Amino acid sequence: MPQSEQVAETRRPQRAFEAAHRQGNSFDVDAAIAYALDEKPSATPPTTGQSTELTKRERQVADLVAEGLTNKAIAARLVISQRTAQGHVECTSMITR
Repeated sequence: MPQSEQVAETRRPQRAFEAAHRQGNSFDVDAAIAYALDEKPSATPPTTGQSTELTKRERQVADLVAEGLTNKAIAARLVISQRTAQGHVECTSMITR
């Protein structure tokens, strides 16, 4: 393999990393969470203030709240921090009111 091809081959992972980093920097919080959870972000953001739809994670939390679990128990069940569970519970309760 010629040296120029070897150099190009060694730089390929760096270029892929840089492209992924640029894409990640363009995510808003909701898109980053959806990406991390392997969910598809919504195609269009809600146009009327606050969304009335729950995310997959918020539905999971709502189901656990319905079972009577505390924030601490929800956090343990979903392997998230207690503060994150609390935030999901608060968001879920605002939407379902």
